[in-house]
Amino acid sequence: PFGWQTVGVSVGGEALPLTAPNGRAASPTRYEYELGSVVEVYDVRLEGLKQSFVLRTRPGSGELRIEGQLETKLRTTPGMHGHHDLSFVDEAGHPIVGYGKAIAFDANGRRWPVSTEVANDRITLSLAAEAVASAAYPLVVDPLLTNTVLATYSTFSAWGEARAVDIARDDENNQLMVAYQRD
Repeated sequence: PFGWQTVGVSVGGEALPLTAPNGRAASPTRYEYELGSVVEVYDVRLEGLKQSFVLRTRPGSGELRIEGQLETKLRTTPGMHGHHDLSFVDEAGHPIVGYGKAIAFDANGRRWPVSTEVANDRITLSLAAEAVASAAYPLVVDPLLTNTVLATYSTFSAWGEARAVDIARDDENNQLMVAYQRD
C-alpha cells in the first residue's frame, strides 16, 4: 500500500487552516477532497495517478509548503531532492511507485518547478515565494504517481490474455483494488 494524508499547508511559515477531508467524485476518473484552504485532487490517467493541490485564491506571501504523511512500507532516499522524481522501492530494492517531480502552474499557464523533500515518512512540496506572489489564481501544484507493472505475461502463456481491467476504491476502509480477467 502507498497512502498519503495531507497534514499541513503553509505560506511564509504560517499554517493555512485545513478542514477534515470532504471527498466527492467529480467524474468517473476524478476524486476531490475539499480541505478548506486547498482542494486535493486525484485524476486517474493513462500515465499514472495525478495528484494535484488547488489553491483558489492567493493564500498570503512567502514560500508555499504542502506536507503529506505517507503510509507505506516502501522506502525512498530521505533528504532534499530539489525538482526531481522519487522512486519508492520494496525490501528487495525493486521500484514499485514513482512520485514524479512536481510542477506548479497558474491560471495563465505559467509554470514553476516545485522542490520535494523526504523526511520521517513525510513528503514536503515547496514552491518559491516569487511564484506564489506572481501567480494568477487558481494555482495548481501537480505531482504524478507513476504506473507500476503489476504482472506481465505472453499472449501465448497458459494463463491467457487479459481482457478486462478495473480499478476500485473503498474509501471507508482506505483500500484500492486492481482486478483483471484472463481468457
